[in-house]
Amino acid sequence: MLWACFAQETEALHRSFQTHQEAWLSYQAYLDPLPFVDRTNKSMALMKGNSMERYLRLQGRALQRFLQTAPSVHYLTEK
Repeated sequence: MLWACFAQETEALHRSFQTHQEAWLSYQAYLDPLPFVDRTNKSMALMKGNSMERYLRLQGRALQRFLQTAPSVHYLTEK
């Protein structure tokens, strides 16, 4: 169950990622005219660096670590 919810590509993940992209474009447009915001923040580099592949890779690793520390929950993490 955990694996299906957090470490597999789903329609919900695609929608979430689309919302994330819309958000960083909106934030970038909002910050652009502000003279006191530095170039690094205006570029939204941290938000742009995210991807579904990166998310799935990180979640998969986190679930593997979780399984190593909590072996009694294997039934929740079936792939």
